[in-house]
Amino acid sequence: MRLHAPLLLATALLTFSCAPRAPITTSGKVMLTGAGSFDRQADRVERLAPRTRRAVIFTRQPPLPGRAVRVTYETETRSTTWRVDVDGPKFTLASLSDAPLQRVGTWGNAPAYRVVSGPMRGVLAREAAGTFSFVTDGYAQRYEPELHVTGGTTRR
Repeated sequence: MRLHAPLLLATALLTFSCAPRAPITTSGKVMLTGAGSFDRQADRVERLAPRTRRAVIFTRQPPLPGRAVRVTYETETRSTTWRVDVDGPKFTLASLSDAPLQRVGTWGNAPAYRVVSGPMRGVLAREAAGTFSFVTDGYAQRYEPELHVTGGTTRR
């Protein structure tokens, strides 16, 4: 019986490690981009005021389908305090099929939406002037005075 254990383990590892993985959805890529998973591919990093804010800019090979991507974040709370802007997006907000949207207010002159389920749950979104913007509640509360949410948890 002991001789079969290594063989069974090797068979299981080969079987499950070679299984095809599901492709990453666009909404999954938004989350990964906001969290910093693609930062090494960025074309440039900028320091912003206050000193703990940064912007990562992608122009040659953006991690999301579009002309350019800019991620702005708070360095000490990156996982909960970020904004992703996609210039010239090659997808629609409606195409985020695993991320249903609910209109919750306004952001500047554009409607604001909250993602109600899926990997982007709680993220706020807008489409304005050929750019999609995605922002966490933490970032919105600190840096987005034009965002007025009438439903959900973001308060002004």
